[in-house]
Amino acid sequence: MEQLRLLIAVVLSFIVFFGWNYFYTKNHLPSENTAFLENNTTQDNIDNKVNENKFYNIKDNLGAEETKNIIRSLPVDEKKYVIETDNYIAELSSVGAKLTSLRLKNYKEINGESSNFKEMIDNDFLSGSFFTELKSGTGLDLKKSNFYSKQNPGEIHFSSNKLDLVFEYQTESGFTIRKKYVFYKDSYLFDCEIDLINNTGYPFSNQLIVSINSEKPEARQIGFVGPSVYRNNNLDHIKIKKLDEEGNFNSKIEWGALESIYFITAVIPDFDESIICDFSILKDKYSGSKKEYIKADFISNPFSLQNGEKKIFKYHFYSGPKRMDILKSAGFKLEKSVDFGFFDAISKPCLWVLNYIYKVIPNYGVSIIMLTLLVKIIFWPLGTKSAKSMEQMKKIQPLMKEIREKYQNDKQRMNQEVMSLYKTYKVNPLSGCLPILVQIPIFFGLYRMLFSAIELRHAPFMLWIQDLSAPDRLFDLNFAIPFMKEPYGLPLLTIVMGASMFLQQKMTPTGGDPTQAKIMLFMPIFITVIFVNLPAGLVLYMLVNNLFTMGQQYYVSRFLSK
Repeated sequence: MEQLRLLIAVVLSFIVFFGWNYFYTKNHLPSENTAFLENNTTQDNIDNKVNENKFYNIKDNLGAEETKNIIRSLPVDEKKYVIETDNYIAELSSVGAKLTSLRLKNYKEINGESSNFKEMIDNDFLSGSFFTELKSGTGLDLKKSNFYSKQNPGEIHFSSNKLDLVFEYQTESGFTIRKKYVFYKDSYLFDCEIDLINNTGYPFSNQLIVSINSEKPEARQIGFVGPSVYRNNNLDHIKIKKLDEEGNFNSKIEWGALESIYFITAVIPDFDESIICDFSILKDKYSGSKKEYIKADFISNPFSLQNGEKKIFKYHFYSGPKRMDILKSAGFKLEKSVDFGFFDAISKPCLWVLNYIYKVIPNYGVSIIMLTLLVKIIFWPLGTKSAKSMEQMKKIQPLMKEIREKYQNDKQRMNQEVMSLYKTYKVNPLSGCLPILVQIPIFFGLYRMLFSAIELRHAPFMLWIQDLSAPDRLFDLNFAIPFMKEPYGLPLLTIVMGASMFLQQKMTPTGGDPTQAKIMLFMPIFITVIFVNLPAGLVLYMLVNNLFTMGQQYYVSRFLSK
């Protein structure tokens, strides 16, 4: 029985170590590149200039049921539009009537005042994102078609809380595609209405595709990254390696998205019918980077338009941080994308408390300390019970040592005598272990939350700790250190955390077994090596938790166990 505490410690440590190596060794600090990209050919073969009339006219044979060969040449007079809201700066192009840049004003690419705003649309590809296509049968490539807008290019300023930007494209035969964006000054949401108008004199059948892209994320990261769909009050995460099997379905959805660890871009259909979601892998053939990307196509069901009819598709888009309060204010249950997995029911209340403390004390390092103290207070009775049990075990250590020496060649008799000793002194080894087991879900819930909460991204604490989401590093060393990932530096906070574990271990009885004592003294080194590449916020939590636990053990031994 006295070996149970050792067994628990070893099992938990190996779960952390091997679980970490299996799931997360690719990148301890997840890539934050959530730019949305798409393959695009160059337009070197395009030589037609644009007429400055209302529509760009291209002779075609649109209207026959086959609706083939709409376009043979494309205009090249691209116009750029810039819209700045309270939250982001968006750049749009007349070619494809799409977004080519969306920079978040409240978030930086890297930590530092000189860093650029967080870019949600990578510039590796020419075509941008949030573009529109017709699925088949026309030959019309809307991604490369130059749309007309009455709005003058350049910066467009808000005159009220919302701003409209309308693009329009019409073929000579009379088929019109109108794309109307609506931007809101104080929201990460923006809307898009797509009108398809058939004035060709012939019936027209097709499907509309709205697409976004993101760089393919690294596998084995803490927290989900990749495509997700929210439908039937349930969030479906689609694993990258299973895109071929699970990446295509036809369903009524509330939203579909591409997620990184901290950011999300979501497409929210605003019409009451099912939609085909198709997620696939793209390869970058043009920039030379050899990157891979995830493409998310949202394909409407087949529709038919008689002459004179119009079909309207409405969408909402969200491209911004995965922060609970912002997502809730945006609506459409986007806050469901903040998902902490198995420990969600624990992690989310902890996150709410963390943010509440931050409102009072605007420092997330201090907030982590206060949250850790609050959890320790809540579990004070269990911790005290565990500490008392440890003190009782400590008192009978000399007797246990005598039994082990006396019966070292008779293990069965040794165990019988130890159990008899427990009974005589009314010591229950389990009473010290069970309170620890009860607190394990809380630990992992906090661990999961602190690792992926966007609130800690680039959040400073004090002194050299200026990013609680990054590993603890003091100084910038120019040489590699074993077991450490870049950047290389002195992990001072992590070393202090390991020292606190060592001191805590010295205060804990080991059952008198020399082998057990050596293993337990090795554990702080083992854990320190694991934590050397983890975010400083997690290390801070572990350090503070260790200090509070030692304080409780000291209080029990000094005042309650006499």
